[in-house]
Amino acid sequence: MSILGTVMKTIIASREREAQRYVARVLAGMDDTTLASLGKSREGLKKGPF
Repeated sequence: MSILGTVMKTIIASREREAQRYVARVLAGMDDTTLASLGKSREGLKKGPF
């Protein structure tokens, strides 16, 4: 793989991790009723990716 390809993969992976952190913060701020309406649980969020 070229250097440019490696750089692009690194940038994309970094942005994906940033988006996951953002979504995790938003979901963590929701109450249990709202999470349930989305089909999520607080325990499920603690286990890992949504």
